[in-house]
Amino acid sequence: MQGREFTQHQDLGDLCHSLLGRSPEFSTPSLAKAFELWEHRIQGLYVESLDNLAIKLESAMPVAGRVLWELETYLETHLKIRQVSFYVHFSTEARDKADFLCRLLPWAAESLHEEGFGVFCLLLPQIKCESEGSTLSISLPKDQACILGRDHVKAMGHFYKERLGLEINVDLNLVRSQDSETGGPILDLDLFCSDRDSIIDHHVEKISREALLNGPEPPAPQAPRKPTYSGKANTSSKGRYKKSERHIWGRLDNRLDLTPLDQLDDESGLVSVYGYVAQYESRLVSNNTRALVKFSIYGDRGGIACVLFLKNPEDEGALAEKISNGTYIRADLEVSYDGRFAKDLQGKVIGIEEADPPPPRQDFAMEKRVELHLHTNMSAKDGHSKPEDLVALAEQFGMPAIAITDHGNVQAFPKAQDVLDKLKAKGSNLNLILGSEVYLVDDGRGYFA
Repeated sequence: MQGREFTQHQDLGDLCHSLLGRSPEFSTPSLAKAFELWEHRIQGLYVESLDNLAIKLESAMPVAGRVLWELETYLETHLKIRQVSFYVHFSTEARDKADFLCRLLPWAAESLHEEGFGVFCLLLPQIKCESEGSTLSISLPKDQACILGRDHVKAMGHFYKERLGLEINVDLNLVRSQDSETGGPILDLDLFCSDRDSIIDHHVEKISREALLNGPEPPAPQAPRKPTYSGKANTSSKGRYKKSERHIWGRLDNRLDLTPLDQLDDESGLVSVYGYVAQYESRLVSNNTRALVKFSIYGDRGGIACVLFLKNPEDEGALAEKISNGTYIRADLEVSYDGRFAKDLQGKVIGIEEADPPPPRQDFAMEKRVELHLHTNMSAKDGHSKPEDLVALAEQFGMPAIAITDHGNVQAFPKAQDVLDKLKAKGSNLNLILGSEVYLVDDGRGYFA
C-alpha cells in the first residue's frame, strides 16, 4: 500500500474515543458484548486519501463478522469518509477455533455487496456453513443455487486473502429444500442479521423477500442503463434538460456524468465538471449589447478557463452574485482549444447550477505532526496561502503547533497571531512558532549580513 502508516498499540475502542470522543455503538446488545470480549490491537493506520482509511489489526481470538462490518460502517458514517477497511491478522490459536471462517462470512458478504452479494446477504440466516482448516463449505438449496456463481466464489476467496492473508477453498454444496432443514450449523441470527432494506433496494429491485426464499421468479425487463454522454451523440431522453432547484443559468444535460478536470483535452467535447469559481470578471462587448463573462473552475485535480455570453448585459449583476469567487458549481461545458486568444483549453459554458462544497479536510493521524517549514503568501513566488487560513487549518487538523518560516520577512506574523488569539479565546491549545528563512551574504570582510 502506498502512503503513510501510523503505528499505535490501541484497540478500536480507544481509536473511536480518540477520533470521535465516544465508544462505538452497535445495533444489538449481543454485538456490543461480542466487541467488549474481543481481544485485539491496532497495528497501524493507513490514510490513502479523504476517501479511504485502512486499519491493520492483530487479533488473539475469533470475532463475529457482523462486529467488523458494523464497526467499519460506524467509522465511515461518523468520520464522513467513503470507505473504512479492516485488515486483520488472526493468531494461530484463533484460526484453529471451530468454524473460524464461518464467523467471518457475513463480513465478507456484506463488504462485497458491490460484487453482487446483495441477495446472498439476505440468505445468511438460512445457509448452512462449516469450515475446517482452509476450507469453507456453504450449503444452499438447489432452487437458490443461481444466487452464487463462479465470480462470486472467486471474489470471496480474494476477500479472505486480501483482508485476512488467508488462502481458502470455497465449496458450494447444493441440497434439496427439504434437506436444508438439517445438517450444518446455522449462522447466529442475533450476530449476523439486520435490516436489509437498503441492500434490497440497491441490488434486487422488484424482488420480494418471499420470492428469494421460495425460489427465483422470471426476471422483469430492466430499464435501459443511463448512458454516459460525451457530446458526440445526438440522442434525447425525457427530462434531459429538466431544471433543478439549484439552477443558475443556461441548461444542463442530466445524462452527463462528471468528468475530472485533469482529464479534459481538446477532444472532450460536451462535458459536465465540478469545482469552485475563481478569477471572475466581466465586460461589455458587441457595442455594449452583450456581456462577456470569464471565470475559471478549479478542483483538486486541475482547472479550466470558462467563458459565457449574456444576451442581456443587465443579467450580469445577478449572475455575479450567484457564482462569486469561491462558489462551488456544476457546469456543462463545450471544451475546445482556443488558438486565437487564450492559447489553451477553454470551456464555453452551456449551463450552471449550484453545488455543495466537498467535505472539509481531516487529519486521521493518531500522532499529530508539527509543521516546521511553512511559507505563506508573504514569500514571493514561493507561497500562496494566507497565514490566517493556515493557522485555522492547523487548528482544524488538531495539530499542537505550527511554524511560519517565510523568506526573509516576518510580515505574516500579525495576521497569524490575530487568528490564533481568536482561537485561544475559544479554548484552542494551538501554539504559533515564529520564524523566518534569513539570507546570509559574505560582505568580503569576513562578516555575514
